[in-house]
Amino acid sequence: MKKTEFAILSLLLALGLLAGCASVARPAGKAEAAENRAPSLAGPPVKPGLQGSAWLTDREWTISGFNTGSQFVPLEPGHGGDAWLYFSADGSLSGFTGTNSFRGKWKLGAKNAKGAYPIVLSPGAMTKKAAINEIAARFEITFIADLQKSASLVPLKSGIELFNSAGERQLSFVFLGPPGGE
Repeated sequence: MKKTEFAILSLLLALGLLAGCASVARPAGKAEAAENRAPSLAGPPVKPGLQGSAWLTDREWTISGFNTGSQFVPLEPGHGGDAWLYFSADGSLSGFTGTNSFRGKWKLGAKNAKGAYPIVLSPGAMTKKAAINEIAARFEITFIADLQKSASLVPLKSGIELFNSAGERQLSFVFLGPPGGE
């Protein structure tokens, strides 16, 4: 496949994701995420989050980019990219893929000399709703895999980025305001 064809295919994938996720309603909240739990996804056991991580916790982080496996695709937050993460101070992690809710655990290590924090994310149990289309289904698989590959977190002025152990950017998120738009 030529580079141009691949770039067009990646763009179509991102646009399809936006269209698919735009029509999916956001879950009502933590209560809905706890409903209809699926068996646990594979992931390392983790301990609760790190004390002093208030800048990260109790905020809804909205997706602003993801790694397709071959390239990083930026997304415009609030324009169809409906996936988000929520880090609780007790070490629990909740999120939404655009189709399904999940609840797991997270652990953040001490900041290193490069300004990155080692992180372990275990998405845990997930609801089993069918995706609106194949593109949304593929995005969900990629999103969860990118979370599981994440090994470090870099805080930005208005967001966070997650990198794998090879230093490749996996996901980026922005903070748009209080959870649930309150």
